[in-house]
This record gives sequence, C-alpha cells and structure tokens, in this order.
Amino acid sequence: MKMEKITEQIQPNQEEGELDIETTELQVEDLDFWTLSFLREHIDMTERIDFDPEEELEKIRKAVAESPEEEQSNQRILLMTSFKRKLKILRENMAQAQLELEKFIRENPTADMRKLQQAAEEISSKNNVSAQNEYFQMAIDSYFQAHTKIVNTIQNYKTRHSDNWQNKLFEDLFGQLPRGQIEIETTPINLYIKISNIEDYVIANGAPENIARSSGGASLVKEFPKVKPLSAKILIENVSLSFPEYSNKIVKPHEEEHSIHKNIYPRSAFIRGENNWLKDLGSNREIEPPLLNQLIHKSITNILQGDWLYQAKTEILAYMKNDKTLAYIKEQLTNPLGLYNYLDYREVYQNWFFDHLKRPKIKILNSNGQQLSEGELRIMYSNALEEAWHKRYLPMLEQAFQALEKMLKNYGSDKYPEIIRLLAQEPINKWPRLAKILS
Repeated sequence: MKMEKITEQIQPNQEEGELDIETTELQVEDLDFWTLSFLREHIDMTERIDFDPEEELEKIRKAVAESPEEEQSNQRILLMTSFKRKLKILRENMAQAQLELEKFIRENPTADMRKLQQAAEEISSKNNVSAQNEYFQMAIDSYFQAHTKIVNTIQNYKTRHSDNWQNKLFEDLFGQLPRGQIEIETTPINLYIKISNIEDYVIANGAPENIARSSGGASLVKEFPKVKPLSAKILIENVSLSFPEYSNKIVKPHEEEHSIHKNIYPRSAFIRGENNWLKDLGSNREIEPPLLNQLIHKSITNILQGDWLYQAKTEILAYMKNDKTLAYIKEQLTNPLGLYNYLDYREVYQNWFFDHLKRPKIKILNSNGQQLSEGELRIMYSNALEEAWHKRYLPMLEQAFQALEKMLKNYGSDKYPEIIRLLAQEPINKWPRLAKILS
C-alpha cells in the first residue's frame, strides 16, 4: 500500500545548497513521538560536551584573528578540527535528548506547562545540551499550544453535538457529512481520522481522484476555515486499504511523522521568505525576459526547498520508522509513476506562481516587447519545473541517500532510531554535511 503527504500550500525555505560548517545554525527541527517504540540501545559516547556552536565559532574567529599572521592557518585548522569533533558529539547528545523528551511527552500527554518545562530542563542537562535548552523549550511550548487546541476543540464538539460530534466535525472539516463510518482518535499532537468509505476518503484527501483512491493515508497540511485550531493537525487513513494491525503499526505512524514538526516547530521564518523572490520587482509594472527568468528560478527554489525536499525528508524518516530499506525508500521517491512524483502537481505550482504575479498587476513581455499570454507563461513555467526536478531535485535526493548509506555503514542498521533523530535535526540538503561531521 502506498502512503502520501498532501501539501496544499507552497512552503518556502532557506537558500539552497550546503552551508559551510562555520556558518551552521544548530536547531532541532521536529519531534516525533512514534519513534519511541523503536527506542533501543543508546549511542555509545566516550565523552559528553555541552557547548553553543555559534559562541564557539566566534571564539575561534577571535583566537585566529589575534594569532600572529604566520600561525593563523595552522591555528584555524587545529581549532576547527576540535570544533567538528565536539559538534559531532553534540549532534548525538541532541538526538538522545530528543528521544527522552519525546518519551516523556508520550507518557505524560496531559502534563501542564510547568512539568513540561521542568522535564525539558532536566533532559537537556542530563544529556549535556543545556546550551541548546531554548530549542527544547520552544518545542515544549509549541507542543502544549497544539495539544491544548486539539483537546479544547474536541471537548467543544462533544458538548455541542453529543454522540454525533464526529460526523459534525467531519462535515465542518471537509464540507459534507460522511457517507460511511468514521472513527476519530486524539493523539498528543494530531486528530487521526479512520475513514471506511472510499468516497469520503477522496473528499477528505483533496488530491486528484486517481491519486487519492490509491492512497493509504495522508497528513493534511492545509487550513480548515470552520475549524481553524485543527489546521495542519489532521491525519486521515483509508481503512478500505488496510487491516487493523497494519493500520496501527504502519499507516498511523507513517502519517503522524509528517505532521509532527508542522505543529512543534512553526515555520514562520520560512513564510517570511516566500516574498523574497518578488522583492526584485520593485515598482516595475513591466517585466522583460531577464527579470522573468530570475523570478521563475527563485520561485522554483522556494518549491524545491519548501515542498519537494521537505516532503522527501518526512517520507524518508517515516519509511525508516517502518524499517524499510533505503533501496525500497529510494524506489518509492524516484518512481516517475508513483505518488511522490510531485511534477504531477505542476498545475498547482503554476497557479501559485501566477497568483503572486497577479497581485501587483504587472505585464510580462517577450524579447520583442510584446506581452506574453498566460498560456505561453504556463509552458515556460512547466519547462522550468521539469528542468529543476531533473537537474536540481533528483541529484540532491541522490546525495541525501548516499549520506544515509554512509551513516548506516558507520552506525549500523540497528541504530535506526538514533540515526532518525540525527537526521531530523537537519534539512535534507544538509545531510551530506551531517554524514561528514559524524564520520
């Protein structure tokens, strides 16, 4: 059975490409509760190091600058070698701290903010990552807000609609009452809806019908106008394609992984970046080919980073949690006829691009100064998407899988839980750098 992740809004991201280790910004990107069931042997570490990478790099820069010029090169090499060793240990400590924090949340889903904050402080201290405690506190705050919204919303529907609350909630979410049976479960960070009727599932899924009908489950990354507190917190399962044991062990954990970091770590910084690709417009009302090409490239970079690579990362981690081999995962993500060929959504991307261009009411001209039609522009954008997919996305995906193979070789497949937590701390296009740090 195939699983999918539906993204109905383009989520912009950082600048493309690998950052030098000296400009790295450390952050924990997500929390995943289901990985707790895979909690096995801890990573063996001979020493514990608690430090702030940014402060450490500033000290290194200062020390090198104050050294005699003839010694600066050797000094930089020695200090950076030590820095990279400590960063490797810090990454591993952060991964272990995440596992323990997730375990606490799983076992204490109703804990109040004071207990959550205390747990985060104790866990970060125990694992010698106190310098990074602010990131765990951010995660706790985001979790508490998301969980509270879910609990309050469900209680509100139960109060107002009694035994019919599940059907009414489905109607408010998807615009119509369910035709068949549904079952709604509350998890620490999501609402999980099991849908028995395939027509109900297609409506809830929202993808093209042929894709939705073959989908086993989906994380709905979208807004729900009538139930705004549940936006980006809904997971659905196509029960007609599964049986209970498979549902609990495969489908539910797979789809839960996709939505966890949506709610734990809000991507507001990336939302600000969405407008960056339009900043070159200025007050122009006519765009000629050179500027148009820049706009197309920058907008597709947003799609590449915020949608394609972002979805690839969560799919890889979700499949790894199901103990799938890298060969299997790679086949799923690169199969041109599969669910993860996001070029099938090119019309969505085209509409997103044109919606932005229409706001300033500009004219787009060809090299002869004549206005291009929307049909001509759509062809141009479609071709650009195709090129980006094959020349940018697929090569970056290949590098990510090479990095995974290297990490598995170093740690062993029995360290899947720990490897997953390490990967979760980094954007997928930084995985090759992470593998190098840990090697």
